[in-house]
Amino acid sequence: MPIIKEKLKQQIQAKAQRIKRFGKRNKHFWQNKIFKEDSKKFYRELGKKKVDVDEPWQPEEVVDFWSNIWEKEKSHNKDSAWIKGQEDLHKDLKAQSWTVAVTGNHLERIKFLISGSNILSAYMKT
Repeated sequence: MPIIKEKLKQQIQAKAQRIKRFGKRNKHFWQNKIFKEDSKKFYRELGKKKVDVDEPWQPEEVVDFWSNIWEKEKSHNKDSAWIKGQEDLHKDLKAQSWTVAVTGNHLERIKFLISGSNILSAYMKT
């Protein structure tokens, strides 16, 4: 009797795993289909909550935000062992030349994107 009970228990567990796999596959199939047809709906369903934006950022706020990240000089522990190791590892590489990320045309594009005249802000507002 204990052998039959164990065998039935394993069969039930196998069926449960099969059902779980089917459910996951079905969910992935549905998500792929919705993403292809209506990505806005996909992201809403994924988060299960509505995103409300009362007021988009002002262009000055966006510029301040990114300039605080990119333009301020950061200092690190120059004596750190891992930094020395990386310097030794890459000592033969030439330094890259960097340019300013936000210039005239880019700044205008950022202002346009946050002005509420694009698809993203329409998505965020609805």
